[in-house]
Amino acid sequence: MGISHYSFSISWPRILPFGSGQVNEQGIAHYNDVINTCLQYNITPMATLYHWDIPLYLQNTYGGWYSEQIITDFTEYARIAYSRFGDRVKSWVTINEPTGACGTVYTITEGYYRDVNIPANQRTAVCLKNLLLSHTEAYHLGKQMIPDSLITFKNNGGYKIPATNSSADAAAVQAGWDTAEGVRHENTEPL
Repeated sequence: MGISHYSFSISWPRILPFGSGQVNEQGIAHYNDVINTCLQYNITPMATLYHWDIPLYLQNTYGGWYSEQIITDFTEYARIAYSRFGDRVKSWVTINEPTGACGTVYTITEGYYRDVNIPANQRTAVCLKNLLLSHTEAYHLGKQMIPDSLITFKNNGGYKIPATNSSADAAAVQAGWDTAEGVRHENTEPL
């Protein structure tokens, strides 16, 4: 097919079923197989550490991304992944679509998990704060462990254009860029 790169997600619960503690060696073997198969066919593996699959135990124990405790657990999970796969994987995504993870996933799962003592209108911000702090810790750790690595997080995407030439539509588009991508986009003025 001519594919030069393969981006895949590592399942945190597959590596650490309880979010921390004993490593599931069968999970490690699975990802070693994925990575080694990529390399066998001259395909560069690119791994994502978190694509919305938090270990249920952490969610039920302390509220998952709603608690700062997760920063330590996520950093340890990243350490395990870097140490086991970093000799062959040099491109890493720590967190996939943080605003989607906190804004969508945690919103639609209301009532499914342990109740947290955070007002509903603050939960997305608390979740995002802990995701970004986890990214920061995992980034610095990864650069120490794999100095030649590329480590980032992946924002939500989606191109936005005004529906009409009105200033209100231009402002709405800018608000969409600011919210989803956190960037100022200059092409939102009315045509």
